[in-house]
Amino acid sequence: MSNASFIVGTGLVSCLGIGKSETYRAMLERRCGIRPLTRFPVEAYDPKHGGQLEAAAEDALRSEFGDSDLALCMIKKAAAEALGTTPTPAVPDAGLGLVLSSNFGLMETREWCWRERIDTNEMDADTFRLQQDVVRHVAEALGVAGPAVHISLSCASGPAGVKVATEWLRNDRVDRVMAIAYDALTEFCWCGLTNMRTITAGRLQPFDRQRSGTIFGEGAAAMLLAADADDKRTLGAVTGAATNNNAFHLTAPARNGDGSRRVMESALASSGRTAEAVGFISAHATATTANDATECAAIRAVTAGLEIPVAGFKSNFGHLLGAAGLAEMVISLECMNNGKIPPVLHLDDQDPACNIDCVKDNVRRGAFVSALTNSAGIGGNNAATLLERCPPRAPLTPPVHAAVAIRAAGWVLPDHVGGSRELPSLDADRLLDATGDVGDFSVKPLLQSVKGYLDKAAEFALGSAALCLRVDSTLTPNWDSFGVVGATQYGAPRSGFEFFRQMVTKGPRLASPMIFPHGYSNTPANLVAIEFGMAGPHMVFDHCADAGEPYWYAANCIRMGEAENMLVLFFEATDDVVLPDGYKPLNGALCLWLTAAADGSPATDVAASVAPAPWRATEPASAKGALYSALRMLASTIE
Repeated sequence: MSNASFIVGTGLVSCLGIGKSETYRAMLERRCGIRPLTRFPVEAYDPKHGGQLEAAAEDALRSEFGDSDLALCMIKKAAAEALGTTPTPAVPDAGLGLVLSSNFGLMETREWCWRERIDTNEMDADTFRLQQDVVRHVAEALGVAGPAVHISLSCASGPAGVKVATEWLRNDRVDRVMAIAYDALTEFCWCGLTNMRTITAGRLQPFDRQRSGTIFGEGAAAMLLAADADDKRTLGAVTGAATNNNAFHLTAPARNGDGSRRVMESALASSGRTAEAVGFISAHATATTANDATECAAIRAVTAGLEIPVAGFKSNFGHLLGAAGLAEMVISLECMNNGKIPPVLHLDDQDPACNIDCVKDNVRRGAFVSALTNSAGIGGNNAATLLERCPPRAPLTPPVHAAVAIRAAGWVLPDHVGGSRELPSLDADRLLDATGDVGDFSVKPLLQSVKGYLDKAAEFALGSAALCLRVDSTLTPNWDSFGVVGATQYGAPRSGFEFFRQMVTKGPRLASPMIFPHGYSNTPANLVAIEFGMAGPHMVFDHCADAGEPYWYAANCIRMGEAENMLVLFFEATDDVVLPDGYKPLNGALCLWLTAAADGSPATDVAASVAPAPWRATEPASAKGALYSALRMLASTIE
């Protein structure tokens, strides 16, 4: 076994076609799949075109799988192509894991729940459970009996999911992992992204002097990864992968593309390669004025004067939201195995600020043995991967650190707010019935920056992090290698629902663009990274019913030498409006500061005894939330 994760199957659904070959062929033919939107009313929006599936393709998918949510149909179709066969849920495989990645999740279903609340003041529990239990639903459909998770890193979600999958394989937790990234176009996401002025009403023109914004699309991409190569099925390998956060701003890109530069360098370093080994680069290439220029600055810094071809696939099928990065990995693999890179469309007058070797005008031919992919997203999230056709065998890199310690903890709980080297009261069941109202908590006195609007989930997460870091306030760690892992089952639903309510009751133009990004499930963890300058490894587990997986991932970042310190944040902030009757999660937040174990302090002893038992598809998921699960996990280790 080596550090490489071997790719033994891929699948793709996009507005250009069903299947990776159909999509890739259309790209070589210089076709663009952007078309008029028909799924929801567009009269109120200036941009009226997007990467929506053809009507016939959508109808075929819904008919084939019978799911009420289009995203589920796309997920299953992409997975079936990657598997090379129809899934067999009747034969669950304990050696198969699942990583789902998305920006918005099953948004069609969630919109239905929210509209029902607005129209009738009720919410159907079965409908709500469908979108909340997407991991279980897909795991059962694919016969997954190994670990299964859902992550969200905005538009860097797909490659971030691959990063999780590679760590599972590297640590012998499973033999194979199905990584699937997806998103469907709905009015909620279209309204929010339009009001944030990210979408152009014109053409999507990456790197062009006249570029004026991106155009979003929908789709699903799947990649089946294995610990060992299969001579008959191996398409290539993921030899490097990394994530981080800009630690700069919620929506603006970092100066000179600093976060993108660092994440591409980290992906190369994790593979043991340098820029000289890169055959071509698959750029994020959103066609927004600031992002293209800063990304090009990052590419120039990484390549250090080398002339490496740069592709921009979004010009063909749009920006596929959470599916974008993994779709681009799938297409990059097609380019490598066919020796042809499709040209960037609509690149008529290349901007001097984007001084890179863009693949334009014609298909670029060559023997491309590797590809570096770059992805970014709202919240400062970044991810990069290195793909190779035939990587040499290499020994598994041993862990840098043998054990991980809890340096400190901070918490915002219904009956107590504080931080200490000792862990808080761990009676999670009692806290569910506590009389203290954590909703009265204000984080602003604990912060250096001035915050306007904050979702309660972000308030709780920021507060627990501030209190945790104050325990060891004299320490000056390397913030570039200080990482954050977030974990939440319900995300930040209050802000999401409020934006949707404004859209429905006031009209799309009056829905607040300030509120919209605060409804992302990953925003609380992103704001922690931004507030405290934590630019290291970054990951957010949402739909997370068990705390073991995010804890394991954060600890593994330290064990493998990817970070010197990590914060693990467990947070929830719900109310009766965003939940059906009978749901009672534990609201608040818990922050654990992890570092390499160095002594026999009580905190180290506690950390050493934590043995995360990641949730598996065969086990029932609790509806009490990630915070409840974290307190129960810690309590069980020190009883």
